[in-house]
Amino acid sequence: MTESTDPRTASEPPLRPGGGGSAAFEDERTPQDRILVGLSKIGTAIRSSAWTAAAPHRLNPTQGQILALLLRRPAGSGLTELAVQLGVKQPTASDSVATLETKGLVSKSPDPDDARRLLVTLTNEGRSLAGRLSTWPPELVETVDTLDAREQADLLRSLVTVVRAMADSGQIGPARACATCRYFEPDANADDDRPHYCHFAQASFGDLNLRLDCLDHEAPEVETP
Repeated sequence: MTESTDPRTASEPPLRPGGGGSAAFEDERTPQDRILVGLSKIGTAIRSSAWTAAAPHRLNPTQGQILALLLRRPAGSGLTELAVQLGVKQPTASDSVATLETKGLVSKSPDPDDARRLLVTLTNEGRSLAGRLSTWPPELVETVDTLDAREQADLLRSLVTVVRAMADSGQIGPARACATCRYFEPDANADDDRPHYCHFAQASFGDLNLRLDCLDHEAPEVETP
């Protein structure tokens, strides 16, 4: 069998012992390749965990994600917004919501601000289940805890940067992250532990408190020429 040449799936090439210095590690893979391979492995573990958590309730991961997303949006969400946030086509989101509605986990009602739009909200049963599904498995939490506080802060800051770039390029839905919020002022203070400032909360905070999905997020106003 021919070995895959796809950098996303191919094995690392053999090392070159005796080459001296960094020559032993030279190959065609870039640092970007290795980072993406690492993120892919993490994504695989998270998807597997999502299947394991949802299966006993006869849900698939997309349906479980919808419940978790609605838990963070008490006022409800439209079908289009759900599809964008989950990175799926609107018919997929619509079918998933229909299944959840049949199970009594969500309900649909007209948006009080736009009668043409339906809002999807959790029922009491759905809210209870969403709370359980939104809890990260202990083994994943323990894995992240192998990093010390500084390493966790550095990783979170890097993830915020990547998420913002992906949102700006349309690869994922709009990010309700600190980095894209009108209230966020990065590196506003000389305090190394709490360098950033949130004008909504009127408080300084550090990298470990950077948010990726904040309910109080507001996009910056677009200046017109």
